[in-house]
Amino acid sequence: MRDVYGVTALLATQRLQDGFALANFHFDSATRRVRRDTKPEKPSAAVTRFLVLRDGRIYFEGSPEELLAANDPYLQRFLI
Repeated sequence: MRDVYGVTALLATQRLQDGFALANFHFDSATRRVRRDTKPEKPSAAVTRFLVLRDGRIYFEGSPEELLAANDPYLQRFLI
């Protein structure tokens, strides 16, 4: 829906793979295929943000790149 209708999508999951799939792939309506994003083709391309909750509070908020670069031991447990 995000790529076809340009609406905001929210994905709640415990699987980071799902979040990274949303961040790294898009549906190309011209070819009717899911394609990997090598780089955004236009400035208005969807931007994925991650929120990590811990004890009912926001523990981390940032881009996929910021999450991957985090040195925090709690976050690293999810990235292994």
